[in-house]
Amino acid sequence: GEVCEEYIKSEIDNSEKADAKQRHSLSEVKIELLLRILYSLKKILPASQIMMLETLADEMSANRNPDFSEKAGVEGISQLFLALVIPLMMAENAENAFPTDFHQSKDCLLSIIRESCAREARTKVRKQSSGDKEMASKLAIKHVTKLLGIDPSTAPEALPQMEAEPPLENVRADCDDSFNELNTEARNTLWVRNVAKEWCRAWSFASAFCEIVSSRPGGWRGVERDMETGTSHYQDVVEALKRVELETPRQFFEMDREEMQSLFLRIGVQAILKGACGISVGDPVNLLQDDSVLHNAAREMRMLIYLNRIREKMAQWKIVGEQAIFMKARVADIAQFSDMIHAKPHIHGFDKQTFWGLWLAAKNSKCRDKVDAFLQAANEEFKDKHGIPLASLE
Repeated sequence: GEVCEEYIKSEIDNSEKADAKQRHSLSEVKIELLLRILYSLKKILPASQIMMLETLADEMSANRNPDFSEKAGVEGISQLFLALVIPLMMAENAENAFPTDFHQSKDCLLSIIRESCAREARTKVRKQSSGDKEMASKLAIKHVTKLLGIDPSTAPEALPQMEAEPPLENVRADCDDSFNELNTEARNTLWVRNVAKEWCRAWSFASAFCEIVSSRPGGWRGVERDMETGTSHYQDVVEALKRVELETPRQFFEMDREEMQSLFLRIGVQAILKGACGISVGDPVNLLQDDSVLHNAAREMRMLIYLNRIREKMAQWKIVGEQAIFMKARVADIAQFSDMIHAKPHIHGFDKQTFWGLWLAAKNSKCRDKVDAFLQAANEEFKDKHGIPLASLE
C-alpha cells in the first residue's frame, strides 16, 4: 500500500533513455508504464491513503499557495502528482471531476516546484556534510552568499572593543540588502531548472490525462476495464497522450530566458535556506515577479557575517577584556569609576571580564573610595568572601 518513489523514478528514467529523442512528448512505452502504475496504485492503495490524496487535491484546488511540506503531512513528492489525478480516477461521474481552471494554476505548480527544490537542497547539502546538520547549515549559507554575490566588506562591522553594539534590530534595519544577479555563481541554478522541467512535464501530462479521460465514455473506470481486456481497447487513450506536448517552464510561466533565470535564482535561494538551514526569507504572494526573497536573503547573509564578527569580538574580549577594563578603571577618577560600576542595574550583571577588571582596578588604585564604591554595589557573599565586612565601610 506504499508508493515506492525510487522504483517509479528508475522505471521512468530507463524509459527516458530508450526514447531520448522524444523530448517534448511522451513515448508509448512511458505512457503504458504510467497508465499501469496508476491502474495498480488505485487497486492497492488503502482507503486512508486515497482519502489523504483527495484531501490534498481539495487543498490544491482551494488554496492559492498550499503547504506541501512534510510538516503538512506530505511525506513524498510523488503524492502531489497522484493528487492531481486521483479525483478523476475515483469519480463515479467523469464529468466535472476536477475544477476546469485548476490545471492552469501557476501558483500551485510553483508551490510544488519550491517544495521539491527545498527537499532536494536539504538532501544534497546533508550528503555533502555527511549528515552533520551544523556543517550542512554552514555549507548552505556559504553557497547562498556566493549565489547572491555578497562581498563580506558590505556587511556591518563590529564596533571596537569597549564599545557596546547597537540593538540587533537597528543593525538589521540599516543593513544592505542588495545582491548581484549578474555574477557567475548566480547562474549556477541548473538543479532548479531540472526540477522545474520535470514538474512542468508532469503537470502537462496530468492536465492532458484528466482532459482526455474525462471526455471518454466511462471515464477512468472505462479505461480500467479496457486495460483488463487488451491493449487495443484503450489504444485511443495512448495515442491521444502521445500527441500531448509537454510544456517547458518557459512555456508554462510565459517568461523569457532572463526572467526564468531570475525565477530559478529566487526559488533556489529560498529552497536552500529553507531546506538546509530552516531560515525563512519571506513568502511573497507573487514569487514570479517579486525580488523581495533575494533582498531578504542578501540582508540575512550580511547579518550572519556581522554576527560572526560579534562572536569573534566576544572571543577576543575573553582574552583582553579584563586587562582593558582594568586599565580604564585604574586611571578613572571616582566619578568616572562610579559611572562604570553603575552601567548596569547591578554590578553582578557584568560579564566576568568587566567585573574582575573593575575589582582589580579598585584594589590596585590605592583609592579607598573606589574599593568602597565597588563593595557597596556588591552582594554580601562577595564582601564576606573577600574579608571586608560592611561595618568597616561606615
